[in-house]
Amino acid sequence: MNRQDPWTTTQRTSLWQKVFVALVPLLAAGLVNAQTLVPFTGSNSVACGTNVTLQDHAGTGNYSNSANGFTVLNGGGSAVINISGSYSTEASFDFIRIYSGSGTGGAIVFGPVSGSGSVNYTGPAGTTLTVQFTSDGSVVGTGFSFTVTYTGSCSSTLQVPVTGSNSVACGSAATTLVDNGGAGNYASNSNGFTVFNAANSAVININGSYTTESGFDFIRIFSGSGTGGAIVFGPVSGSGSINYTGAAGQTLTVQFTSDGSVELSGFSFTVTYSGSCLPPVTLVPFSGSNSVACGTNTALQDHAGTANYSNSANGFTVLNALGGAAINISGSYVTESSFDFIRIYSGSGTGGAIVFGPVSGTGSINYTGAVGQTLTVQFTSDGSVVYSGFNLTVTYSGSCVLSCVQPTATGTRILDCANNRFFVSVNVTSVGSGGPVTIVNSGGAPTIGPVGVGTYQVGPFTPITTSTTVTVNHGTNATCNVPLGTFTGSGVLCNDDCTGAQPIVCGTPINGTNVGATADGLPSQASGGEATVDNGVWYVLNGANQAVTLSLCTGTTMDSRLHVFRATSCAGPFTGVTGNDDFCGVQSQVNFNALTGNTYYILVEGYFSSASAFTLTPTCTALCVPIPTNEDCGTAQPVTVSGPGSCASQVSNDNHCAASTAGNPTCFGTFSTNPDLWYSFTPPTGVTEMIITNGTATSLGYAIYSGACGSLVQVTCSGAVTSGAVSLLNLTAGTPY
Repeated sequence: MNRQDPWTTTQRTSLWQKVFVALVPLLAAGLVNAQTLVPFTGSNSVACGTNVTLQDHAGTGNYSNSANGFTVLNGGGSAVINISGSYSTEASFDFIRIYSGSGTGGAIVFGPVSGSGSVNYTGPAGTTLTVQFTSDGSVVGTGFSFTVTYTGSCSSTLQVPVTGSNSVACGSAATTLVDNGGAGNYASNSNGFTVFNAANSAVININGSYTTESGFDFIRIFSGSGTGGAIVFGPVSGSGSINYTGAAGQTLTVQFTSDGSVELSGFSFTVTYSGSCLPPVTLVPFSGSNSVACGTNTALQDHAGTANYSNSANGFTVLNALGGAAINISGSYVTESSFDFIRIYSGSGTGGAIVFGPVSGTGSINYTGAVGQTLTVQFTSDGSVVYSGFNLTVTYSGSCVLSCVQPTATGTRILDCANNRFFVSVNVTSVGSGGPVTIVNSGGAPTIGPVGVGTYQVGPFTPITTSTTVTVNHGTNATCNVPLGTFTGSGVLCNDDCTGAQPIVCGTPINGTNVGATADGLPSQASGGEATVDNGVWYVLNGANQAVTLSLCTGTTMDSRLHVFRATSCAGPFTGVTGNDDFCGVQSQVNFNALTGNTYYILVEGYFSSASAFTLTPTCTALCVPIPTNEDCGTAQPVTVSGPGSCASQVSNDNHCAASTAGNPTCFGTFSTNPDLWYSFTPPTGVTEMIITNGTATSLGYAIYSGACGSLVQVTCSGAVTSGAVSLLNLTAGTPY
């Protein structure tokens, strides 16, 4: 039986034909755009005219956490970029943004978007676009897949049209600008122009040669967009050359006109950009403030720039305006909804009226202030979730130049806490060009003036929480008025200093706070914590022969300390009376006798840096009598040491009505404060026996000190004493104790 070769020529041909036919659709299906991945961090770029499939850094897989990279899609000539496709990211956390220009410093033209959705964005002719992707540290998704398509030409040669106009985007690559005839002769009756857009620090240079009909066919360069501005070069005709450089940010327009007679080769100019078309970036500081000079366009971002902002931010940027300048603020934001806020205030600082916001979550801003109105942008965040923040474009219109000389003046708030009011002291150092000035306010106080150079007190403003603006008005021209800002006593801790001490009324609880309190420096009267009072607020009580209890046990959550001093005034000296750290949990309570004729100053403080609202409850009862005469070291009762075997020198006493001495001996509880009595003795020998007999006390203790009152040195101590004899060893004969 003949074996037939399966690979005959005919069969091979047939098989290869089948294979070829089968491969054709596969090859056709493979004719797709090249893949470009937005990098995990850093950046890459795509050349003008290169259609690509743009995906996140993971391609078709799930992207990673903490991504922050971007891809620049370069434009040029008349090329137009379209970006279309779909995305699936963690909603409200992982974002896609499209920026105008190269990098993430330009305006956001699409987004930020997150969650699931689609993109279909087309940029202006010649404009470069940047696609950024950021992710946080939690859930990841499949990301995105976009088709990037270029239409139009990336060619750098551009013709001034016969009629009408065309334009070039700021920052475009070097352009060869030619007349409407291109390489040939231009047309008769031409009247067209090309606009070269510039912004910020971008500078345009136009350089080249021309040959036109002398005296009839002209080239002109105008300042600004179109032919309505000033002619900055030309008109020129005939044969010659051009080398013109505009000012920073100055848009230029090149116009060509010809009559109906002779047509020549025209012109060829090289147009180049230097500097940046993008505004400088200003970051709202994490805390504190900065400012932007009038007329300075800027990209305004949170303190982290293009990264996620931090927790507990509270800073602001002042955008100054003068004369006829008006400020526009536009852009988008992504913050934690209901927790992290953007506010725009009128005036310099955060004391003025809020004119936009507060806003949070995801959204956009487009706010324009009044002519001459300074604006302040504030950003605050809490202590939890963080996001990408905001990217705003700040644009000035109008002139910052004043037609007059402004007065110069400053304003200082003066508090009058005792009367629940404040004043503003205005120091006028120059009246400017309008003669005497007037000082006006929005708080209802009388207007002052006209006045010259000097210091003037505006007010009073009552209650102290009132908010008022103060302005020094120019004598003849309102555009040169000088706003001094907004003043208020709201949030001020009047009792942060002794001079603002709040009076205590027995039986009336006081709601207070030590948030924002500053160091006082007085020695602590409590046993636990730091050696001085660091963040206390002041209260005052006039003695009236009462037993006083001051308690923080109810309505207070912070770890507190209480300190009581006696003094004739805030000038001192301050004598410690009593103090306490922990009486009821970590809250404090003190008891003391407030005697008629004495003034008692009380400081409520947090343990180390603790600060919050609190409730101080004062309770006053009849004075506990009799008050022991030996409740202070300085009035210690002398005790004579008896001879051997003798108990002739006995003393008895009761500490029910005794005060507490600030600071406890080492053998007592670190945080408690105990009523005590003082005795003094001088031993004849180095060994002395002390016999203690308890009456009704639940516990007794003693401490032996040497030295003088105010600088005592502890010798020995016991915090758990029962009735009986105690041997005091190692004493020095003849030394007072």
